[in-house]
Amino acid sequence: AAIVTATITLAHQMQLKVIAEGVTSPEEIRFLADLDCDELQGYFFSEALPAQLMAEKLRRREWQQHSYGSRPLPRQVQARSAQC
Repeated sequence: AAIVTATITLAHQMQLKVIAEGVTSPEEIRFLADLDCDELQGYFFSEALPAQLMAEKLRRREWQQHSYGSRPLPRQVQARSAQC
């Protein structure tokens, strides 16, 4: 956790955008959102897909159907998801 926190802080101080790869759980999303990570990707959202299939999933907004338990996604994740 300390390395991730330091990496995100350093990147932001350098005016860089941070993309977390390999996100697989709601706990990871919360942790990264609390650190203001700019983008998230990983199997929590979708397995790797061909471009055409991914475009179709986005059109149908299937990415919004993930179970996240009883707690809503962090606001940062909701806002970015709404832009897709």
